[in-house]
Amino acid sequence: MEPKKIIFDTDLGLDCDDVIALDLLLSAAKAGECDLIGVTYSYLCRDACGCIYELLRQHGFESVPMGRLPIPAGRKEYRGTYSPHAVAKFGREDTPTYDTVPDAVPVLRRLLSENEHVTLAVVGSMMNIAALIASGPDDISPLGGKELMKRSVDEIAVMGCNFSHLNAFNPQPQAIAPDGSVKPVWEWNIYADIPTARYMFDECPVPLVSCPFELGYNLFSGQPIYDAGKGATPDSYCMEVYHCNVHGHHSWDPATAFYAVYGTRPYFWKTMPGRITIDAGGVAYFTPSPDGLHSIIECYDARDQLAAAIDEKLKRLFV
Repeated sequence: MEPKKIIFDTDLGLDCDDVIALDLLLSAAKAGECDLIGVTYSYLCRDACGCIYELLRQHGFESVPMGRLPIPAGRKEYRGTYSPHAVAKFGREDTPTYDTVPDAVPVLRRLLSENEHVTLAVVGSMMNIAALIASGPDDISPLGGKELMKRSVDEIAVMGCNFSHLNAFNPQPQAIAPDGSVKPVWEWNIYADIPTARYMFDECPVPLVSCPFELGYNLFSGQPIYDAGKGATPDSYCMEVYHCNVHGHHSWDPATAFYAVYGTRPYFWKTMPGRITIDAGGVAYFTPSPDGLHSIIECYDARDQLAAAIDEKLKRLFV
């Protein structure tokens, strides 16, 4: 079987599980288990692009195409929690900046026009993917966004949504009501731009798998990255600055990247098909339907094994 072609869409710079997920994909690419054909940035930190590039360069992948979200007019920009520090420490004269990295949608359209059987691993906001869906024909492809995705994308793996209120699995503390029931709560990647997330889930024309909050919560991975670099490499320094260098970090994004490359077994269970909808407050709901394009994965009884598997894949990157 041919290795999966992966495009990684990330909001790296805020939470360091994106760093772990990117390193996991790079480890898989070095092992010939996937082909990382592009990385796009999906949030509002201008300093993130340089950080992504230095992480790619650290492991010999600086030629991977990059794109970034055009910051919407009127949106507040943010300073990354670790990305500006990593750029200041490891950046060089040729390190790209936000202004030198092209817009994500043309990059995504070009990659999809040149490739088939692509998996999108989306671990940030839904803004880039929603814009791709809404894009029209251009000089890159005569196909609109939906048609181009139908032609070229096999599946989207999304780190997004929280379904603990539906399955009572691994709820975060603020979701537990005084009577012990689990109340609905939003998840950050959806809450970052609720209207856009609602559009993306409603209009996405290809199979979509949600890797929800409760899947990666309290599932710790990434320690091999710090152990290998001790703060002297871009990836380990990001973890050090974010203070996740002692026991690793929650594995929301790494679990999503792991599924995107390796699929369901032996660690995940996937629901029957259905439809995910997002309400006005950002809370996600799932309705089973035999003709639905959406599904959810969970990891109920193999969490320790999944965390260990992620770390074992990461260790290969530093050999």
